[in-house]
Amino acid sequence: MDEYKKQENAVRYLRKWNIKKRLRAAFIFTTIIPLILLGVFCAINYWNDVNEKLTDTFVQIMRGLNKTLDVTAERYLNYSYPIITSDGINMALQDHEAKEGHKSLDRILGESGIDDYLWIGECDNMLLYDNELEKVSSMGGVAPEESGIAAIIKELERSGANHVWRYAKNEIGGNSTVFVKKIYSKYTEKEQIGYLVFLFSERSFFRLIYDEVDIGDRADVFVVDENGNYLSSQRDKEKLGTNIEEDISGYQFWTQEKSGKVNMDYRGESSQVIYEYNRKMDVFLVTAVHMSYINQGVVRMLELILMVLAFIIVLCIIIVHFMDRSIVEPIRNLLKFTDAVSAGDYEKEIRDSSEDEMGKLTRYSNAMVKKLVWYMKKIEEDGTERRKLEIQNLQYQIQPHFLFNTLNTFKYIALINNVESLGKGIEALSSLLKNTVNSKEEMIPLTDEVKNIKNYICIQEFRYAGCLNMKYQIEDAAGCHKVPRMLLQPLVENSIVHGMKEDTVLTIWIEAAIREGKLHIVIEDNGAGFAPGKRIQKKQRFSGIGMENIKERIRLIYQEKGDFKVTSKLGYGTSVEIVIPARSIEHV
Repeated sequence: MDEYKKQENAVRYLRKWNIKKRLRAAFIFTTIIPLILLGVFCAINYWNDVNEKLTDTFVQIMRGLNKTLDVTAERYLNYSYPIITSDGINMALQDHEAKEGHKSLDRILGESGIDDYLWIGECDNMLLYDNELEKVSSMGGVAPEESGIAAIIKELERSGANHVWRYAKNEIGGNSTVFVKKIYSKYTEKEQIGYLVFLFSERSFFRLIYDEVDIGDRADVFVVDENGNYLSSQRDKEKLGTNIEEDISGYQFWTQEKSGKVNMDYRGESSQVIYEYNRKMDVFLVTAVHMSYINQGVVRMLELILMVLAFIIVLCIIIVHFMDRSIVEPIRNLLKFTDAVSAGDYEKEIRDSSEDEMGKLTRYSNAMVKKLVWYMKKIEEDGTERRKLEIQNLQYQIQPHFLFNTLNTFKYIALINNVESLGKGIEALSSLLKNTVNSKEEMIPLTDEVKNIKNYICIQEFRYAGCLNMKYQIEDAAGCHKVPRMLLQPLVENSIVHGMKEDTVLTIWIEAAIREGKLHIVIEDNGAGFAPGKRIQKKQRFSGIGMENIKERIRLIYQEKGDFKVTSKLGYGTSVEIVIPARSIEHV
């Protein structure tokens, strides 16, 4: 019950809005908002899916680049072993006279029988340094800046590692990648005697690593050492040698996780940073992809979704417009129609030939107004007819006082002359006239109407002595209910006038009872009867009221609630049944 009341309150609140606003609100909440939410949901899922797939792609690319970097580092580590263990290199670093002689490195390697390693791959130069960081020999190519190589060697000593890869400027200002490896004495265990240095052009060395890689216009691939210094960069060469802290704040956690991905600012723009640690070179291979590049597909998808949404919304607005015209406009016209009818314009008519509910309601409204006009005319005609009957009733009235005084005089004369039966007849006639002609009441108790019948029968017995037999069966509950005056007497008179047969006693039964809140009255005789459909010949009578008149009175007084039925069979008698609402004396 509480749930029903809540629903009723909700409906009552909604009906504070007109139908047009309710239709628009329903359209917004059932179409536009779900479409927007669906678009947002699709965009978010699409963005997550694209982001995840792009990230996975970038990770796979970085792992592939890292493997290439592994192969390159391994190659130069393998190249360095025969060189640092050769007799010529050991002698050049340990023999002071050899140092002073400054033989070229290619000559030393040639004398050691390992000249196959001369000018290896992308290497610009190979150099030997002793423990005092003095250059002992080289291949004769461009050399690194002395301060730069000295700093790299000192860092190598502090780290305790055997080799290191670092960035350095060469003596002509070019960008170089340096591979420095410690050299130990071949003859004395664990005695360090110097350093082997490979000097590469940064561009040439990393060309094979990521020159063929294109992650995006706003993406960069670079290599940084464990200290965060740029070792190489695919796009921005000016950053080489500087620290990545200037571009990515808080990069230090890389040294703990070694590899991974994170969303953070790179050079002031939101980016996705993917990093892979290379153990062979002890460096980090990093790519930074701006989120704007990643979101390009999402933006295009959003634009497409927005275009589709806009198209659907426009289409829905057009549909709602026509729905509004097909629902709200007929209702508005119907309201105008009812307002006009309420103002008394019964000639107003609304036209709608549609087959939907509104069309049917419109046609029903037209029919209802037409029927209302018919009822009004009918009521007016009934009122006119009723007034005619009242005037006719007045015309039938005679001067009551003169008539009653005259009848009383006749009654006393009859009594004086000992004509008792004539006195009773005159008394019955006087009483009958007093209750019918002189009475002003339209409704009288059923018991009074029965008394009028008895007075009428008393008079008729003068004419039909011994030929009339009356039987009454009136329930006490029915006797106190009111009926229209002169309702039953004309029917009894009708039975006598039309039902009397020669040499036969005419019996008339009058029954009255209350059934289901209605008063049922039956007047039945065993008279001549008549054939169905045959008109009864009018004869002179006391009341001048026929059955049609009584039927019309019942209809006027009780409308559809009253009923009047006549059944008759020629030679067997007539039965009249009256059913009217029960109206007791107390409630009238």
